[in-house]
Amino acid sequence: MQPLVSIVCTIYNAEHYIDEAIQSILNQTYTHWELLLYNDGSTDSTASVLENYRKDSRIRIFNVADNIGVYASRKFLYQQCLGKYIAVIDADDISVKSRIQKQVNYLEQHTDINAVGGHKICFDETEGSWYFKKYPTNGHYLKAAMLFRNEIDQPTIMLRKDVVLASILQVESSIISQTSSQMAEDYNLFWKLITKNFKILNLNAILIYYRIHTQQISFYSKSESRKAFTLAMWQTKFNYFELIIPDEDLIFFAEFIMGKFSLSKNDFSIINSTLNTYSKAVNAKSGFGSKYVQAAFLPWRLKSITDANDIGRLAKIFKIIVLLLSTNIIATYHYIQQHLLPNLSYGLRNKRAYPLPIID
Repeated sequence: MQPLVSIVCTIYNAEHYIDEAIQSILNQTYTHWELLLYNDGSTDSTASVLENYRKDSRIRIFNVADNIGVYASRKFLYQQCLGKYIAVIDADDISVKSRIQKQVNYLEQHTDINAVGGHKICFDETEGSWYFKKYPTNGHYLKAAMLFRNEIDQPTIMLRKDVVLASILQVESSIISQTSSQMAEDYNLFWKLITKNFKILNLNAILIYYRIHTQQISFYSKSESRKAFTLAMWQTKFNYFELIIPDEDLIFFAEFIMGKFSLSKNDFSIINSTLNTYSKAVNAKSGFGSKYVQAAFLPWRLKSITDANDIGRLAKIFKIIVLLLSTNIIATYHYIQQHLLPNLSYGLRNKRAYPLPIID
């Protein structure tokens, strides 16, 4: 018999999108599932849309008057799940028809893996454009890449309930309470899991269509909120490795990771000093793999060189060559395979015009 999959979805003011999200689950090739919908105090007509699905015995609806946020509402749903596996969807996204089937097949065949995510197509209906977003598929490299940013997309994830659920319910909400951000909750969750040596990887497959709209990004686009989230996460990571970094250097390093900056010679020295200190601390703590750590650090070391405005073009080329020659060949291979080639082959920075590609 097919294992039951519990699919959870938290919803807030998604009257325009939730119907399409639910329909994408009803159209799944994998049929043994239950869908848990948490209407988190929506003030629009979301509740009315959900009532259309009340008669489907596979769908459980929780309408709540008070908005408690993504973290708390999703945590509630996890505790209601009956399935062997738990899949997460967002109220404004569309799941590929074969998504659940692919993830169940993989987890059934690889009993040592605790959770699997995957790639996505990001689309903007207002612009009529879309682009691919691909994540690392090598579990070891993914874990090392998480040292810098989240490489697991929560709306694509499927978890083993019996292995992971207890740890998820124990994840502290300190970062979430500071930022009230879903991105913070996601990153905090997966950081906690990988540092407890849970095995997570991404399938080499497109699993969802990820909708971009103004309501969705309004929180994270605020510079203060983005900065608070980034600083909180970096403080959490540095604390894990027992690193003490001066506040000014921590802020500057976090801002460097967030985006492109023009670096002076002094800035360049601060960034590289922090990278070196961080690298030594990571390698001193087992569980990340030195070759993968070196590969994960490489794009950021390259970025520090290309962003330096006080270094001439030839000097930059020389520094890049020296850096690549000093990097272990296996680490360079993982960097090229897991970071560079996916960006090139999928054209992540190139938006494309509608129509959206059809993924089976």
